[in-house]
Amino acid sequence: MARYLLEDALLDRVEVRANTAPHHLLTVLAWTGDAPPEDSRWKDAGDLPGVGALFRFTSWLPVAGFADCAARRRDWVYNADAFRFADNRDVEDTAFEQVLLSDYGHKADTSYGAFDRLCAKAFDALKAFAAARAPQTLEAPWWPKFLSDAESVAARIAS
Repeated sequence: MARYLLEDALLDRVEVRANTAPHHLLTVLAWTGDAPPEDSRWKDAGDLPGVGALFRFTSWLPVAGFADCAARRRDWVYNADAFRFADNRDVEDTAFEQVLLSDYGHKADTSYGAFDRLCAKAFDALKAFAAARAPQTLEAPWWPKFLSDAESVAARIAS
């Protein structure tokens, strides 16, 4: 399994948007240029190790657990996608510094701050998606906790 380091500057250039096409709730894009962003310079972030697949939610089912674990810095696994925190690492695990993202064939190390900022973008996009395209989600029993978890991540970024 290939292993990568995703530096803060790279992840901070990833955009997460509410999807307008069927099958996924979010679209994850990576900025490919050095000039100010223009839509023509964005590309699908599916090739960005550990990132593109992490937010490819095809239903709301994993969203609440994802937000809960991100807010509390607990490990999360769903199918082959996962994030793990160094604080939770077992002694016999492969070493990583802060956050380890993984998907089918990749593992990528990143910082706590970059991970939080990326999650905040995803949570904002999920809120926008729910409001615009899935208003019934706003009435789901887990929605208030999701909002609270999203706010916890935003507060951690602000501090």
